[in-house]
Amino acid sequence: MELRDSSAYKPTVENVVEREGNKTARRDFRSQVTVVSACLLVGISFGMSLGHSAVLLPRLQAANSSLYVDEDTTSWIISLNAGAGPLGCLIGGTMIDHWGRRKICFLANIGLFLGGLLVCLAQRVPMLMSGKTIEGFFRSMVATSLTVLADELADPKFRGFTVCIVITFGSIGVMAITSLGTLWPWRRAAWVTTTVFLLSVLPLVLVSESPSWLARKGRLEEAARSLKWLWGPGREMEAEEDLAFLISRNNSTHRQSRSHQGFLKSCREFFTSRILKPFFILHFFNTIQIFCGFGIFTFYAVDILLKIREAGDKENSMDENFSAVIMSFVRIVGNATATLLMIRVGRRPLALISGVGITMSALTLGVVLILQSIQNISFGSDWLTLTLTVLFIWFHSFGFNQLTILMIGETQAAHVRGFACGYIYTINDIVLGGTLKFYHSLLRNLQIHGLFLMFGISCLICTIFVYFFLPETQGRTLEQIEDYFRQPNVMWVTRKKSTQSERTCEQSTTEVTTALDK
Repeated sequence: MELRDSSAYKPTVENVVEREGNKTARRDFRSQVTVVSACLLVGISFGMSLGHSAVLLPRLQAANSSLYVDEDTTSWIISLNAGAGPLGCLIGGTMIDHWGRRKICFLANIGLFLGGLLVCLAQRVPMLMSGKTIEGFFRSMVATSLTVLADELADPKFRGFTVCIVITFGSIGVMAITSLGTLWPWRRAAWVTTTVFLLSVLPLVLVSESPSWLARKGRLEEAARSLKWLWGPGREMEAEEDLAFLISRNNSTHRQSRSHQGFLKSCREFFTSRILKPFFILHFFNTIQIFCGFGIFTFYAVDILLKIREAGDKENSMDENFSAVIMSFVRIVGNATATLLMIRVGRRPLALISGVGITMSALTLGVVLILQSIQNISFGSDWLTLTLTVLFIWFHSFGFNQLTILMIGETQAAHVRGFACGYIYTINDIVLGGTLKFYHSLLRNLQIHGLFLMFGISCLICTIFVYFFLPETQGRTLEQIEDYFRQPNVMWVTRKKSTQSERTCEQSTTEVTTALDK
């Protein structure tokens, strides 16, 4: 079948929309297992890098440390580690659109290894800072490239499961480095982390490049091979239909880029409502969560748990290092629960349950800490504060933490997906880096109870925003999600109530037919 023959593949577009809308055909199970398996070690690597600072810096501040750093220096190390992320996100987002998702993910993991190697060999603080900065830069590049790659390779029904299980293994990486950092000297733990960075490069050779990216670049033979690999043996017709569908959706965009006004049209295209609506909805959803506390807790877990312990019954309280290991395990349980539910339950229910749970646990913990510190009320042990902290972490891991990563790649339009994801991650890392730099000042002014009250209020605002604006994407193809944002509504609650599959089939077929007839 000649794919460029419009009379031949107009029906194929209808077949693809109908097939995906009715959820009657699924990509090959073996290819999906390969995609998940290849991403798991990258997820562990990312998690170990993310959680390393929380256990590294308390060890460096110890009196017997081989490389002593003071409180101000630790804030610089953490802020540089997080603050290098914006550049990594922005450059990574641009690079994956030009050179491919898998290739940049591969190179980013090598860079992560080089940064970890500098940390392991550091004998002076500047070398340690350089290593953590490089590590933060490439960690953000890994996050950007891996998110988009997993979104575009995964079957629509299991896309949430695929991305979320990678996030779950990221949490396993956090728990692994938290445990190792608690039990071992910091340099030995750093060597283990760096070894994992290197090993995470190997599984990426098993997966294919994104067929969506290959088709947009005109590399149709490679896109066809990628789709055949995703669909498996004996499913050549489905692969051809998908390729025809990708070609047809990119047809008008390619035609505009070849015209003399292509650049100006491309710029104007970015500022259309169908691009800006998902961009700003996910932008706000991600940025407000920095003040919901999960990122701050990840980098300063041991210190925050120590402050909670000091506010209560210190003698009968659990050691903060052991508590940090417990919180890492709770994070895994929350991620795993959401991963299993993601196959059947929509994004919105998970987000709303998560938001309400975080809000209640954070505000209650803040009130309890006020009673303990101001009125000197003792609850006899740390069971209440520990339980509330566990709930705070579990509800974060159950919804918000998963969905911010998953839905960035899902909702952005295909031709700006890399740039949009990179930009959102960039701004998030800038805000997070600044917040981490001023964490100690924030803690001195608000105290530990005020910090959790701030987390709770921020999460309440985020939950209200989710209810009104966040769209449901579970079970929909990336093309169907993109078509939703072509509708005139901004808020999800004011959307049209017509059947999604009927609307998508009619709209997609009309657009493609128009593009082919030009």
